[in-house]
Amino acid sequence: SMSPPKEMAMENMIKYCETNAGVNFDKLVDEFRSQYPGHNAIVWYSRDGFFKKIFDRDLRSTDMSLILYFGFYLNDLYNALRRKFSHSPFSDSAFIVYRGQTLPRRDLEELKEKIGCLIANNSFLSTTCDRNIAFKYAIDKKYTLPNEPVLFEMHISEKSSHRPFADISDISHVKGEILLSVNTIFRIDSVREPSSDKHFTSRNLWEISLTMCESKLTGLNDYFDVIILRLAEILRRISPDNDRTNKKILDRCRLYYAHDPIELEKIADFERNYEADQAIRWYAKDSFLYRILNTALRQNDMKTIIDLGFFVVDLHDQLAKTQMEYLRTLPVKDARKFVLYRGQLMSRMELGKLKDYIGHYIT
Repeated sequence: SMSPPKEMAMENMIKYCETNAGVNFDKLVDEFRSQYPGHNAIVWYSRDGFFKKIFDRDLRSTDMSLILYFGFYLNDLYNALRRKFSHSPFSDSAFIVYRGQTLPRRDLEELKEKIGCLIANNSFLSTTCDRNIAFKYAIDKKYTLPNEPVLFEMHISEKSSHRPFADISDISHVKGEILLSVNTIFRIDSVREPSSDKHFTSRNLWEISLTMCESKLTGLNDYFDVIILRLAEILRRISPDNDRTNKKILDRCRLYYAHDPIELEKIADFERNYEADQAIRWYAKDSFLYRILNTALRQNDMKTIIDLGFFVVDLHDQLAKTQMEYLRTLPVKDARKFVLYRGQLMSRMELGKLKDYIGHYIT
């Protein structure tokens, strides 16, 4: 059975699906509630193309609130894909998969300018070993200008993979379907435009060649720097009403610490005296804020992270301001590399996940 937080997350996702225009989920709701356990996330991904359509449409949007509705399912899907990947039948030799879709002209032009650079997908990617099937998806008549059809050719190697992928054709309606994990990193090898003839054929559409990157590629350092910065950027965009958001998270903290007068006084002190340029001091204190934010970040509790968005942004900005001042105090020979230590409690489940990720990146 599911934990209460997961049951609540599932109900929130179902409500979104039921009320979201264009998504026919009614006939599947009861079955999803009664039969969905995390281990069959891939089956539900491929079933009727339901989740696949939602991911293609919503998870690529800039509306981060939509992504939150699917957080628990995305976690289940990633874990299921990782388990399947660990028993992968793929050999060490490279192979090619294809994906057909449409993209706005401006996105295609941007990709053309980034040949040789690294990119990462922000959703799970459905691909196929059959080029003709991918082409049919690219020229789907439901799509109209300014979107243009594009065929991605992706060169995959199991040895190079730092993110899981798996052949799911045994449970999919797409022939030879290979599902790639979110945040798989590719190098853009080439971008070929179609000819001036606007009659799209299997040889006359945008063709983009990508190669999966090795997990230890030096250039990944730049990519992960970007990932670390994105949280602050996202929180700036989706926290327009700071006063309302601040009150909401403080009310939650008061409820959580209702029987702890010392913590309640700290919350009141924070509400009266907090200033943006004091974020580091408040984070470093042994207080409600430190514990709640650390737990939320470690457990990917996006609702709490967003509610605390004002503080995360302030903390990021103050760290950026003080970083160079700190580095200037270090001896020159130590300024580029030094060792830090941290002691804390973690659940056995979290420790098990870290053990599985030896040699991989974490943030």
